[in-house]
Amino acid sequence: MVLPIPDDRLPRILVAPAAPEEATALARAMGVPRVVGHLLWNRGVRDRVAATSFLTPRLTELVSPDALPDMGLAAARVARAVRGGESIAVCGDYDVDGMTGTALLVRFLRLAGGTASYAIPDRVADGYGLSVRTVERLAAEGVKLLITVDNGVGAIDALERAKALGLDAIITDHHLPGPRLPPAVAIVDPFVPSARHRTDLPPGAASATGLASHLCGCGLAFKLAWGTSEVLQRARRDEKLKQFLVDAMGLVALATVADVMPLIGENRVLVTAGLSALRASKSPGIRALLEVAGLSASTLSADDIAWRLAPRLNAAGRMNHPEHAIDLFTTDDPVLAASLAQELESANETRKEIERGITEIALVEAGSRVLGRRSLVVSGEGWHRGVIGIVAARLVDAHARPTVVIGFEGEGGRGSCRTTGGVNLVEALTRCGAFLTRYGGHAMAAGLEIDRASMPAFEAAFEEAVRLQQGEAMPERTITVDADVSASEFTLDTAEQIRRLAPFGSGNPEPRFLLRGVKLAGRPKLMGAGSAHLSFVAQVPGGGIRVVAFKQAQAFDLVASGAPVDLVATPTVNEWRGVRTPEFQVSSIRPSSPT
Repeated sequence: MVLPIPDDRLPRILVAPAAPEEATALARAMGVPRVVGHLLWNRGVRDRVAATSFLTPRLTELVSPDALPDMGLAAARVARAVRGGESIAVCGDYDVDGMTGTALLVRFLRLAGGTASYAIPDRVADGYGLSVRTVERLAAEGVKLLITVDNGVGAIDALERAKALGLDAIITDHHLPGPRLPPAVAIVDPFVPSARHRTDLPPGAASATGLASHLCGCGLAFKLAWGTSEVLQRARRDEKLKQFLVDAMGLVALATVADVMPLIGENRVLVTAGLSALRASKSPGIRALLEVAGLSASTLSADDIAWRLAPRLNAAGRMNHPEHAIDLFTTDDPVLAASLAQELESANETRKEIERGITEIALVEAGSRVLGRRSLVVSGEGWHRGVIGIVAARLVDAHARPTVVIGFEGEGGRGSCRTTGGVNLVEALTRCGAFLTRYGGHAMAAGLEIDRASMPAFEAAFEEAVRLQQGEAMPERTITVDADVSASEFTLDTAEQIRRLAPFGSGNPEPRFLLRGVKLAGRPKLMGAGSAHLSFVAQVPGGGIRVVAFKQAQAFDLVASGAPVDLVATPTVNEWRGVRTPEFQVSSIRPSSPT
């Protein structure tokens, strides 16, 4: 249902359908508060077996690597290269997913006794993905086997050149393929059924691809390491490889959260286990990264990855130094790790400064053009290609429209796209393909290359492509909440039980509730740098619950008036000097409205 709001500028609040009595019965069966049963139900977890699996993810629930297309061929070829002492190059990407996946495979191959190096594209010289230039360099260096990570399924020219030079290639990628597939020994991509390009696999192999359709590039690299270790261990048992796979899930967790992959199914298991691996990690690189980010290993969460670790890792790629991140995760030298972590910190500070300048200009341009439009396309001369993706995300946050941000250098431009409102970017860009030099990516994030002369036609075509997906009515800004409940339901036990649904992220968002008619105790307080944040106490029977509202200082007068308010709140647990109490983190405060 849609709830009326007193201010048309505020997003509408959409409350998920009330869960049926079966949800309450599920809560009783699981021994959890009623509201937790309703959260499970609304996430599609509707029986005791599924709920047990969701609340306590186990490694036994991971799917065998063999379920992936071409995995048998890929693992056998990698094992042969390791045993034969062939030179192997891991060819990754410059985002967190590509860098962690590259580091994972390089470390695995070296541990298994192989000869491994890596290659990451130069943002300026190569752009995205494997290039002919890189293939020719690796061939000259004596490489015999290429393994791509988080790219490759669209690298037709580069992999045709590799084949001509006598290099075998294994593709691990989670992007959608184009109409042609590149030549390769194996294509491990959940979106490329083996039957499309091979006829020598057992029946049913092609139908298995959907099992891993949500894995990130690093997740596929992990599966290849796992599958290869199975082949290698037929000849010998190696406890080091087993322990490596457990530790490697920490890198998979970093990539899965940073790449905004759905935290359901296998990803939920991998991130849960990966967070445990990161907390217990003895890797000098992991420890140094946590230290520069000011994080405690014991309390590390998926939010910490998203907001504290991923930006620092991404900064290496954005500033064109991805080797700093890869070397950080492959070194065993604590001194070198500390130095590399500091390089990431410096790169992140530089990235933030550049991003702030471009964002200010882009927001002004977008604000002058947004009225009546369903999409935004903004551009500027010399805008740093390493930060335009972040700028696009900032514009989506500000205007809730699919956005393309393009940086031009001369007559050519490179752009990053971000979306909202259910608009699939790859589908939209495909409709605009006639005006683009190159494009690709995911439904939610994509990239493109364009000639300056094509800008007007592209902007019009992109607007039309978005309109076709959204329909005739202009989409509303909305906030979706899990339930309309009373603040009094949230005891410490309830808040702690809700946290069992973590890790939160794409596909499993942090629970949010509408709390109506909340009465306040005492005066609100402004806090934080620049007094940008707000805190106060919500009255509940027998006491109160602290409320923290980040970046909500504008609501101070409303809260200070003493009038009841409606809150969109996420219950959490605050710990101070060993005392744990329930707390609400609030994303919206508005005058109380009638039911």
